[in-house]
Amino acid sequence: METTPTTPSIGWKNWLLLILLSIIWGTSYILIKKAVSVYTPMQVGSLRLSISALFCLPLVWYQWRNIPWKRIKVLLLVGITGTALPSFLFPLAQTHMSSSLAGILNSLTPLFTLILGMLLFKTNFAWGKTLGVTIGLFGAASLFLFGERAGFQGSIALSLIHI
Repeated sequence: METTPTTPSIGWKNWLLLILLSIIWGTSYILIKKAVSVYTPMQVGSLRLSISALFCLPLVWYQWRNIPWKRIKVLLLVGITGTALPSFLFPLAQTHMSSSLAGILNSLTPLFTLILGMLLFKTNFAWGKTLGVTIGLFGAASLFLFGERAGFQGSIALSLIHI
């Protein structure tokens, strides 16, 4: 495949990192479900945030001077809504639903991000982004079609299956 200045080459290291990230991301819901059987949802959320903070601490230390401190309120809002709340809400939700359903519901995030970006921030329509979101949506919808055979136990799953 020829590369042009506008299309960077995607090497095997990038594919390996994508696969590794997919495995880590995909197993997080199973790990949350296992952790909730031992700890409370608040403890699991606190552990998730603490471990994330420990891993990000060297990056913050290295980039300290480049942090836009004038925008700290916006950064805090993004951090709370994008990281802190989900860290506590996913373990709480997984006390009532399966980890597979939690993962599927989370896979709808790009769809809502695209919709909110277009509505609130007047983001331009892009076929590539829409195609990616559509493929993900079809993947999530196909998992819903398998219903109970895919292991979607829980009060929310049962109400979704019977609609």
